[in-house]
Amino acid sequence: SAPFFTVVFTRIILRETTSVQVNLSLVPVMLGLVLCSATELTFNMVGFLAAVVTNCIDCVQNVFSKKLLNTGGLTPVELQFYTSLAAAGLQIPLMLYSGIGTKLWGAATEGDVAEDEQLVTRRHWYLFIDAVLFHCQSVTAYYTMSLLGTVSQSVANTVKRSMLIFATILYFGNPIT
Repeated sequence: SAPFFTVVFTRIILRETTSVQVNLSLVPVMLGLVLCSATELTFNMVGFLAAVVTNCIDCVQNVFSKKLLNTGGLTPVELQFYTSLAAAGLQIPLMLYSGIGTKLWGAATEGDVAEDEQLVTRRHWYLFIDAVLFHCQSVTAYYTMSLLGTVSQSVANTVKRSMLIFATILYFGNPIT
């Protein structure tokens, strides 16, 4: 549903309109979403609404990012830097308050063996690799966004997500109906 919400938020935030052809091309996507949701065995309204709200927040972020790239005078790398800085400013105090930082970076406690230290070291490497890959993905998304319109970016992102789902189904051998 991201392309549909992107059309709505692009209209509200950027004051841009999309053509009738583009709007009509989103109808099959929305019908597919309704069909998939209605036939999902584990469907519940709370989960569906949570997914829709998350999707809306993501779409608003993408439209504001496009606005900053167009009229804010930021490059994709600068936008990535400032959004990462803001995210760290929000998350680090919450991590420290909740104690997640201790679990994440803490060394082995009394009685732990070398195996636990290896686990902590491995976790640090996994986090580092994840951070590098996420940075590359974000910068790539911002560069793509600087070249495309908001709806085209949303459609490309939806295709990317679909391919990731398909790849995980193949890799993990998940049964599908």
